[in-house]
Amino acid sequence: APAAQLNLVKRVRWARRMKERFGTEYLHLGGAGRYTGLSGIATFFRDIGDKLGMAQEMEPMVLRAMEESLAQTAAARAELARHPCVLVSRGIQAAPLRIELYAKEFGLPLTHVCLILTPDMRREMALTPELEASLLQRVQDAAALYAGGVPITLNPDRETLRRIFAEADAVVGTNDFTLEGLGAPVIPAMSE
Repeated sequence: APAAQLNLVKRVRWARRMKERFGTEYLHLGGAGRYTGLSGIATFFRDIGDKLGMAQEMEPMVLRAMEESLAQTAAARAELARHPCVLVSRGIQAAPLRIELYAKEFGLPLTHVCLILTPDMRREMALTPELEASLLQRVQDAAALYAGGVPITLNPDRETLRRIFAEADAVVGTNDFTLEGLGAPVIPAMSE
């Protein structure tokens, strides 16, 4: 490990120690979002190239790999495009990235975006009405950019969910099993 040029890490604390002790640079993989989907994978390799001082050499390889991936997945993306889906997000901050992932990367036609924010989430995020409005605007901007301006519903009740799910072939973006049986199957986010 001390001989490595770059550590790819989930836990920054250990990476900082390695950097202090051995001078090893690190790339924090972080949570969901930045490295998700095809463009996220390309960003991952670009970030590695940047950290290793070889960004220019990395770019042609990344572009070639992206072209190959798009060609290899064209039939699957065409099939997915035939199935309207509802995106459920339990995080307002991650919702714009999730909309981009499902609509642009996977090519799923989204019929609706449902945001579920609990009082605990609002408290943990110190979510003021102004901040919530700002974050909701980012979600609406992403929906307009990537998903044709689909409707966004904040904290829908079960009957509203049932009505929304009835228009879709599947529910994506969540692992919430309590949404099963409301009119469309839930494809767990961990299966993406």
